[in-house]
Amino acid sequence: MRFEFTQVGGEWRISSAPNGVILDRISFSAVWTNRQLYFLTPDNRLVAETRWFLNRATLSTQIISGLLDGPNEADAQALRTGFPSGTTLASDSVPVNGGIARIEFSPSC
Repeated sequence: MRFEFTQVGGEWRISSAPNGVILDRISFSAVWTNRQLYFLTPDNRLVAETRWFLNRATLSTQIISGLLDGPNEADAQALRTGFPSGTTLASDSVPVNGGIARIEFSPSC
């Protein structure tokens, strides 16, 4: 990758860099974590889809939201979520206590 530098006030500054974000493996692993989300085929077999999530306290909420949103666009023709259409979380978070997630869904499901 090509970076260009300029000296400003006696200090070097990046003046040009490639588009995007560059992280080394250690930093990437500290920020992101991958999880398998499972979706159903038409004959009700489970298929795993790998997704990357920000590694923070809201991980459980991000995962459940991903399951509710369904499979990625490329797999949407072949896979579906196991939740009824219109299902949402009843609150903005999925608390985890003692390794157990408490998930409350909207009353309409």
